[in-house]
Amino acid sequence: MTVMYAGIIQGFLWLVIPFITELYFFMFFAFIFGCCYGIYEVAINLQASQIEKREERSMMSGFHAFFSLGILTGSFITSFFLEWQISFFTNTLIYVIILLPLSFIFANFLDNDEVDSGNNNKSNIFFKWPLILFLLAILSMTDALTEGGVDAWAALYMRDIVGAEGFTIGVATISFNLLMVIGRLIGDRLRDRLGVHMFLILLISLCIVGLIIIFIYSSIVSSIIGFGVLG
Repeated sequence: MTVMYAGIIQGFLWLVIPFITELYFFMFFAFIFGCCYGIYEVAINLQASQIEKREERSMMSGFHAFFSLGILTGSFITSFFLEWQISFFTNTLIYVIILLPLSFIFANFLDNDEVDSGNNNKSNIFFKWPLILFLLAILSMTDALTEGGVDAWAALYMRDIVGAEGFTIGVATISFNLLMVIGRLIGDRLRDRLGVHMFLILLISLCIVGLIIIFIYSSIVSSIIGFGVLG
């Protein structure tokens, strides 16, 4: 139910956003939208985690690959809309028409959340490994900021910094999500083969390289390479 309600609210908020002209109204709706989107993501990831535990094998990266595949598809569609000069409202309306029915349909196929009522495994890990938890929290926040920043601002970077027009405005987002789909499709196997620690070091190193390319260079080719490596 959480997924369905969050998806429905997101859909209706998208219909309002194209008509907002005041900054403070936009900030308010952006906050509400962000809350719904966060709830939606947590609920979906909980489902993926439960399936992974049930199947007793690494699957999370593959689930996220399909999420990125959806973003990649949407990036292609929106890039063509920019090339054809189709209005933002029309783009938004098409998205909502797709989102709302899918929220109703697929929410009915999700498993109920598993609730562990036992207290035997309720030991407080915060006081056992506080430093590790803080490091993981910081790593998760920076990763979320990087991914969210690319999805939200890469088009503006291409338009305002690189000077791209039309379809090429979306190539950074397309490159990022295309390589992210590939990375996530092979991520589970790489994690099992390399181990978690080596896998994280490899990913962090690639992120740093990608960000350096983006900050130093500002051409279409360097943007495709930089955002691709980051993805």
